[in-house]
Formats: sequence, structure tokens, C-alpha cells
Amino acid sequence: MEFTRVELNQILNQPGPHNFRGMDLSGADLRDADLTGANLKDANLTGANLEGANLTGALLQGAQLKGANLLNCNINRTVFRGAKFCQDTTTFTQGFEPKRVGAVAEKTWKLQLVTPAKTQQEVDLREAKIAAAIGKGIAAAKALHAKEAARKNRLQRHGQPR
Repeated sequence: MEFTRVELNQILNQPGPHNFRGMDLSGADLRDADLTGANLKDANLTGANLEGANLTGALLQGAQLKGANLLNCNINRTVFRGAKFCQDTTTFTQGFEPKRVGAVAEKTWKLQLVTPAKTQQEVDLREAKIAAAIGKGIAAAKALHAKEAARKNRLQRHGQPR
């Protein structure tokens, strides 16, 4: 379930603790929100801004925290066990070590593409589902290789250099 900013504000203006278990709060603006005792188990907080939020006693077990901003949060008694974060994109208050409280760091994959002009670009694949793309890429590479081999054979038959 996703929330509009207005709906989220209406919920947060009600007395807590709030139950956001398993909900999609990706990209939500939760700056300075009072989430004391909130149930955020298995919630998707990807890219959420929680800067300055009060997370005292909140449950973030299994929550997705990739790209989330948790700077200056009150995290006294907050349960992070099994929460997933990305060391490159999740921001915690300096000195906080999420692994020490049971959070799990997920790998970030970066792919550098080299184009025919030999320029490099970084592509962010954090949320990509690439299994099928890899298969298609391999098939395309094989087809391109076969096409190039056929071209070379034609050139050889006609006595032209490769």
C-alpha cells in the first residue's frame, strides 16, 4: 500500500504508535516524524527521508533501507535486526554501526559500460532484475558474433582482406 503525502501526514498526526508493517513507504518524506514505537517490520523505506525522526523503540526488522536517510534520528531501543541497507546509499548518523545491531548490508552492483567511442558510463543497477537481461545479452552477443563471422567469411570468399 502506498500513501500520498497528505495521507501520510494525516496518519502521522494521529496518536501513535503507528503500524506500517510491510507497507511501501519508498521515497516518503518522514523528516522529523514521531515514529516512537512504530511497527515498520518488513516496510519498504527505500529512498525515504527520515532525517531527525524519532524512532525510539520502533521495530524495523526486515525493513528495506536502501538509499534511506537516517541522519540525526533518535534510534534509542530501535530494533534493526534483519533490516537491509546499502553501505553506499543508506545514510546513518556518524558513529552508528548498523551491523552491530543486526542490520544486513546488501551489495551494490555498478556496471561500467564501454561504448564504441570508448567512453565510460556508470549505470545504477540496485533495483534491476537482470537475470532475463543477461540471457538476452548473451543471445545478442552470440548473434552479433555469428553475424561478424559470416561477414568475414563473405569477405574471404571474395578475396578481400578482413
